[in-house]
Amino acid sequence: MHDTTIGVRLSALPDLEELGRRWRQLETAARPAYFLSWAWIGTWLARRPPGPEPWLLVAEQAGRTVGLGIVTRGEARLPGGARVRRLLLNDSGDFDYNLNPEYNGLLVEPGLKRAVARAVLGCLADTVPRWDELRLHGLDLADPLADPALAREAGLAVEELWRQPVPRVNLEALRRDGRPFLETLSPSTRARLRRARRGYAPRGELVLDQAASREEAHEFFSGLKALHQVSWTRRGKPGSFHKRHWEPFHRALIDARFPAGEIQLLRLRAGRHVLGYLYNLVYEGHVHYIQSGLKQEADPHLKPGYLAHALAVEHNLALGHRIYDFLAGEARYKASLANEAGEMTWLRLHRPGPRARALELARRLRRNLHRLAGPVSAFYRGADSQASRRA
Repeated sequence: MHDTTIGVRLSALPDLEELGRRWRQLETAARPAYFLSWAWIGTWLARRPPGPEPWLLVAEQAGRTVGLGIVTRGEARLPGGARVRRLLLNDSGDFDYNLNPEYNGLLVEPGLKRAVARAVLGCLADTVPRWDELRLHGLDLADPLADPALAREAGLAVEELWRQPVPRVNLEALRRDGRPFLETLSPSTRARLRRARRGYAPRGELVLDQAASREEAHEFFSGLKALHQVSWTRRGKPGSFHKRHWEPFHRALIDARFPAGEIQLLRLRAGRHVLGYLYNLVYEGHVHYIQSGLKQEADPHLKPGYLAHALAVEHNLALGHRIYDFLAGEARYKASLANEAGEMTWLRLHRPGPRARALELARRLRRNLHRLAGPVSAFYRGADSQASRRA
């Protein structure tokens, strides 16, 4: 009789070459989002911060690997000196190294996602000692790991820290519709784009360039950085490049993955005048928008971001891709240009008991202190400035 039991174990990470071989083998079958590809995970692990060695989480059925994940450990201090011992999935928890993975989760063989999620939560709850909370950040709401029923089965309490819409453009639906992208948008969005086009007409024809070489990709990335930082510092915010690890990580990703066609850096210009840049990752026909750098215009009707994304949608439609994904966020331009949306959640799971109650009291004190000082920080809500990362 075929054994359908799924066993889960945690072990030290093997060397990255061996882990990459195992990860890519399962990835071929799983076909995950880019944030669970070895391109992303391997680059992250190669540059991970100092601290406790991550664990490799392995789910097995009948002697073969059917699930993989990376579990990291961290700590946080609460008022009064209380120490929160954390486990995180595919995430460092360190501000400077936190890359905010979205479509996060476990790399799992098709058809086994729910069974593997149940086995993993049971293993972490029953056999892994000395942790206070498990952080599951950036899960698609449809992912079984996001189902509170599975957590409760494992004896874990669940708190949702944050939930965000995930606007996207279904490019295959656009192809079936047959109309130009602009004609599928609302009248107000069409008017906004047409007015912006007219405003830029004196500067020259609008052109969207895609970086054609690794060197040009780095050049575009540098241009993006300059415009991004000007925009965010004017608003009194640090911007993505403030994090020490963010730029080196993405530079390394560009170096490693540009030849594979996974890096898309786009430049919007009106004649010779650069209006902005977009940085996207492309995987299995799914385009993930990561970051932008846009020229700050005195005229609020010029809208370089709207134009850049509208042209990028048309560009990727012509390339034959399936999805243009804005990732999580409630920005108006995302909702205006999208033709569908999912949802993403950030969760904290913990074992009920006296220690959990004491830590919750400390958290309430922190929340009260934040209310006195201003809005609750994005980090507390479980996401480390998503808006800053992709504005």
